[in-house]
Amino acid sequence: MDLFYTSTKLRSELVSFCESLGQSEKRTHLEAFSKKQD
Repeated sequence: MDLFYTSTKLRSELVSFCESLGQSEKRTHLEAFSKKQD
């Protein structure tokens, strides 16, 4: 296996993982914000 390919694959997986984490964090922030608005 190519080391560059492996690192690129890992990086893309890490990015998608961080993005999914960020999405859930934003969602909770939005929910908390909308609750404050009530």
